[in-house]
Amino acid sequence: MPKASKKALKPNPPVARNEVFPPLATKRVLTCHHVEPDQIITIQDVITAEECKTFVNFIDNLPLELTPPKKRGEADRVNHRLSILSTEFAQNLFVMLAPHLPEFPFPASAKRTTPSGRKPHSFNPNIRLYKYTPNQHFGPHYDESVRDMQTGAHSEWTVLVYLTGEEDGVLGGEASHGKTRDAIKPPLKRGTALLHRSVHSV
Repeated sequence: MPKASKKALKPNPPVARNEVFPPLATKRVLTCHHVEPDQIITIQDVITAEECKTFVNFIDNLPLELTPPKKRGEADRVNHRLSILSTEFAQNLFVMLAPHLPEFPFPASAKRTTPSGRKPHSFNPNIRLYKYTPNQHFGPHYDESVRDMQTGAHSEWTVLVYLTGEEDGVLGGEASHGKTRDAIKPPLKRGTALLHRSVHSV
């Protein structure tokens, strides 16, 4: 699938804060929608409307920072953000989602240990919180594989969770995958998780 030519801005190192993330209730039935095989998956209702409201309030009370001017080779981007290192929340989110996720094919550069795919084993504890206000944006880019500094594991997929969406009157903001003419743009639905492959997976 076509990729953007610019990488995302390098995130600030995650902050070791004593923040307690809002709890997530167990979801008994969640369905994966394979938008693009082995590239894009969406899962609706991962977070309830009430949980989304709680998370929005939580984020609004954090010291988010405006993105700095881009450097050469980086994508154009204007939004507020904060990275928090939280192994506990990453594990809670993983435990909630893992039973509903499919097996994933091996990346091309990996040595195959089974003839089929593998179940995911963890989420990176670097939790990135983003907030977009009117006219803020994130230009075309690709996500690089990220190394977990605690386990040494390299990420193969990016997980986005939308806390607001069309139901809240949000216009635009969908994650667009591929070239503009043939771009795949899953709808921006509150409480939906969107998973897409990272590049340079190892």
